[in-house]
Amino acid sequence: MYENGFGYVWKIQKVQNPNLFIYNYVQRINDQYIQRWRVECANNSKLKTCYIFYKNSYDIEQYVYDIDIVKFRRILASFRSGAHCLSIS
Repeated sequence: MYENGFGYVWKIQKVQNPNLFIYNYVQRINDQYIQRWRVECANNSKLKTCYIFYKNSYDIEQYVYDIDIVKFRRILASFRSGAHCLSIS
């Protein structure tokens, strides 16, 4: 809780609005994950030159919903994430 900026909650063991607290805490965790994702992508040479060029935000892409054939959706997702056997230099 301290690492995420909510140490005061642990210390006093009470929140005024539990639903608002949970919403804010989950949002903080998501924001931290996205920050780490961006740093890791920027530090990875393969992702920096390929993946980040096409994917600059952390969200579900529209093709996930548009491609109805699971086989094709998996192939495209593998290509987009770099989890394929194509030679990239």
